Amino acid sequence: MDSYLDAESPTPFLWDELWGGIVHCGCNFEEDVCTNEYPNCPGLEDPGSNFGFSFFNDQHFHLGYFIHAAAVLTRNDPVWGRENFDKILVLIRNIANVSGDDEYFPKYRHKDVYLGSSWASGIALLGEGPYPNGRNQESSSEAIAAYEGIALYGEASYHLFGAGKGSSTADNDKAETSRAVRDTGRFLMTTEVRSAIQVSEPCDRKVAEKAKFLKTNLSQPRFARRSTGTLETQTAKFTPKITRSRLLGCCGVRWLSTRRGLDLPHIRWSASSFYPSLLSPKFATATSSGSGTALLRNSTARA
Repeated sequence: MDSYLDAESPTPFLWDELWGGIVHCGCNFEEDVCTNEYPNCPGLEDPGSNFGFSFFNDQHFHLGYFIHAAAVLTRNDPVWGRENFDKILVLIRNIANVSGDDEYFPKYRHKDVYLGSSWASGIALLGEGPYPNGRNQESSSEAIAAYEGIALYGEASYHLFGAGKGSSTADNDKAETSRAVRDTGRFLMTTEVRSAIQVSEPCDRKVAEKAKFLKTNLSQPRFARRSTGTLETQTAKFTPKITRSRLLGCCGVRWLSTRRGLDLPHIRWSASSFYPSLLSPKFATATSSGSGTALLRNSTARA
């Protein structure tokens, strides 16, 4: 983490004045060693470098890992948390800025608030023109993880700075900022979860049960047609035949977004904090509270 957050790094994060956002210098690797240094930055020239990060592609996916790691570090290393608070906020603002008046970052870079889901694609072109089917997102699980990381970071920082009950005005201000970060992350995360469930879950639950999910009959045509692989502006792509060898690539990054993916021991901290209802046998649905934050509640529908 520190090597990436260091402004003196040979291949640092950079600022794109034209589009308003963070990009990365990128690396040419030889035997796992980065052979270039700024200003020689392959990430700024090659849309395929780092999956197009410096062309604003998949940025919420990528930065989500950093922000989630920062949440863990802040929770377990208060000194590190205090020293890097402002730096992590910059990463968060890059993908989850809530203000339309921010002159440095756009509002909700990837999030489509109307749909509830995000669009992963950035400004990279296909040949000389835009993608014919518009923007797209495949890995809703990484989008959820990114917004979950923001919520967890806000929660960890909120308690780090005394939960608004400290003796320092500066700490109380940072605690209030952290609370806002936490609530923003919750809003982005819960709407993304709900959208992923609606788009990616098999439409016919009885068919899914008969397929003995993730065990047998994964290539059953009727089941496969009801599993969205990639959502695009103009269309949704359904994998024609799911086989075990293609399972993770075509649908795993989608299915991990739902309750099935949340029922894992290593994310109990986040699951118990922000969406415990998804761990219950009941299907979860998102409803809007008076504060505008989407909250997960149990419904009567079976998962």
